[in-house]
Amino acid sequence: SFEKCFTHHISGIELDVHLIKSGHIVVIHDHNLLRLAHKDVIVEDLTYDELKHFIIGVSEEEREEKEHIPLLEEVLSTYKDHFYYDIELKVTNFGQQGIVGKLIDLIDLYNLKEKVIVSSFNPFIIRRWNKETHKATHSGIIYSEHSDVPKFLHKGQGRFVARPSIIKPHHQLLTKELVERYHNHNYDVVTWTVNKEEEILHALNSNVDGIISDDPLKVLDIINDVKGNS
Repeated sequence: SFEKCFTHHISGIELDVHLIKSGHIVVIHDHNLLRLAHKDVIVEDLTYDELKHFIIGVSEEEREEKEHIPLLEEVLSTYKDHFYYDIELKVTNFGQQGIVGKLIDLIDLYNLKEKVIVSSFNPFIIRRWNKETHKATHSGIIYSEHSDVPKFLHKGQGRFVARPSIIKPHHQLLTKELVERYHNHNYDVVTWTVNKEEEILHALNSNVDGIISDDPLKVLDIINDVKGNS
């Protein structure tokens, strides 16, 4: 998917990362390999030597492509400053706080401070990120009202702990009034995961600053149509 974005000149990518047992940062959404590799294994419990042997893909067709879970460093070294990177930290326990220092080192290595947003549902890891980086990069708090999100974070209250520069509400929570309120408090607003035409139009009409989508070409086409008709 990153290569497709590169080929089609998409300006930015969103990716989820985990700190694993060997101290590497890897790019994968799920905490468990059951969905992608049909193995009931926790990602964080593996070393990279163990993890790189798993072939991933939801469908058999995808698995035939022999894709493996990449290191974040592989992604950054391949695409460098071609992309803006929205890096979501998947942190499940206090012991994974070490991801902050390792990510700082990678961003410094590839000189990407101006090209990175670091986001999480977890306000404490974003607070730590902002403290250790002195807010040298943008940071974001993600929230939704899904059942796996703690209720005390359903309305974006994590921002009071984390002090981010960007608020990232799920698109179902989006209203023009909400975006205006955040803008009035100097937050940018990025919404997710916006795939249907009516969702994209609603996000645009709500005056968001960014849209995360599984279909960025559709988003760009609709943006261009809206601009052409305005």
